[in-house]
Amino acid sequence: MQNLYPAIISATSGLLGVMIGGLITYVVQRTQRRHDKEEERKALACGIAAELEAYLDLMDARNHAASIKSLIASLHGGQDLKLSVIQRADGRVPDFFPLTFAQLNKVGLLGEITADLARFYTGLAGVFATMDTANSGRFDGLPIANKIDLLEKELALWENTTRVGRATVMQLKKIA
Repeated sequence: MQNLYPAIISATSGLLGVMIGGLITYVVQRTQRRHDKEEERKALACGIAAELEAYLDLMDARNHAASIKSLIASLHGGQDLKLSVIQRADGRVPDFFPLTFAQLNKVGLLGEITADLARFYTGLAGVFATMDTANSGRFDGLPIANKIDLLEKELALWENTTRVGRATVMQLKKIA
């Protein structure tokens, strides 16, 4: 039996060494994965913030809201304008945000900001849909009061969408 004790001690210390080594490896790998995930999250936030901000800056420079306000003022003045004059660049929402939509499977890494991104893109898609319908001439025959109401609601949606977009950019920059 005494010859067995050294073997048991050796086996136990070897097993203990393997367990401690395995635990250390697990902790190190888990820490590394967490770090890598956070770096990926920061890079994604930085890229989406830049893309979103560039788009919003371009829209501000083009001053689309002022054009719609001018149309509304003309309609209030009694001028029956055709809403088919409303134009927008060709393309769907994803076409204007290639980075975001190429990384769609990773947007969830951004956490709660994902909901604000969804609100922005949904609002923008709604504005695009109305602009496309207007451009098709489907609203041209509406009474002036209905055209005013339609444009005022779309302007409010546009302004809310850009506000959500700007706030989302600020949130994304905090992550990045």
